[in-house]
Amino acid sequence: MPRDGPERISPANYLSFALACRWLRSLTYVHHAHAGMDVMPFFFRDFDPGCGVMELRYVPHFCGDGSRDELRALPHKLEPPVPFERVQVDDYAAAKRFDFVILCQSPGYTPIEADDLIPIFDDYVDFTTDDSKGYSDLAVQPCDTRKVR
Repeated sequence: MPRDGPERISPANYLSFALACRWLRSLTYVHHAHAGMDVMPFFFRDFDPGCGVMELRYVPHFCGDGSRDELRALPHKLEPPVPFERVQVDDYAAAKRFDFVILCQSPGYTPIEADDLIPIFDDYVDFTTDDSKGYSDLAVQPCDTRKVR
């Protein structure tokens, strides 16, 4: 996995990476009341974000942008389907406890003033508990990338 360049994992693509690794059985996208249309059709069955199923395509050789028809015509293999639900934050309530929580600072997408809200998550998530069971990649990792500015 590249650590630099456009193919590295970033705040914009970490969920697609987790899906491609088959780490997720389902995905609920909880979004702001005035947002939520920022999903990429390429990740969905038949390029339809409203279908309720993510079905990533493994395309061995592809460079550049392409139309929906050009992308469909590329030789590809389909990854296993993953149920997908888009829910506005005011309508969301978790049915049970989460196995994992990811809090991602996205410097390219949120203003630095939003960082002041991060401590609020301590009221809802126990970031001090490390249940990674020996998997260092799953351990609680602090990330203070913005404080370098």
